[in-house]
Amino acid sequence: MKIKKGRLQQIIREELTRVLGEQSDNDLDTNDDGMISVGELEAEIEDIKDDLGTVNFVDVETGEVLFIGAGSRNGIPAVKADEFVEELNLSAIIDDTTGTERSIELNSDDFQKLDLHIDDLYDRPERDKQHAADQADQERLEPENLKARLRDWAKIAAEEWEADNRGGIIDDVAMDLATTAEHSFEPDEWEELLYQFDNNEYRLNQYTAESM
Repeated sequence: MKIKKGRLQQIIREELTRVLGEQSDNDLDTNDDGMISVGELEAEIEDIKDDLGTVNFVDVETGEVLFIGAGSRNGIPAVKADEFVEELNLSAIIDDTTGTERSIELNSDDFQKLDLHIDDLYDRPERDKQHAADQADQERLEPENLKARLRDWAKIAAEEWEADNRGGIIDDVAMDLATTAEHSFEPDEWEELLYQFDNNEYRLNQYTAESM
């Protein structure tokens, strides 16, 4: 069966639209007219090519490589390569592209300049962010902070129970209330609290009850 060129292009466009629609988070219909034009499809294909592209900056003297693009640790898109070259006035000794992989060879001075630039803009902020997160996590799991939170929880739980049970004696239900404290803590927080009481749940509940 013969297919005219126009019909073949339509079939290819429809199939590409279906596949891209399933695999891409981007909205192909950029002008919201309910149709996918050739221009919109070509733009999406270019975006995907950019997403898949990689660039290796190579120090010709040491062989060290800085890798950006798809799958890179710091998430720098490959399209930033030319921006780096222009902004830092780098001189490429060799600039070669094979498929979606591009290799740019630099002398050691330019390579170090690029390395420092990437570190300042991308790696250092991520390290600082991770360090801050680690510190916050360490403070969150600090035993004395957890015990203080547990004592605060116990006081509030007791006050709420007494408000709902006028004339009741909190000591009669303190241990039962204490067993519900776990739900107000993250699993790793509760695990740390248990550890502080030699993994003895009764002792931990007793401590909570006595804080009411």
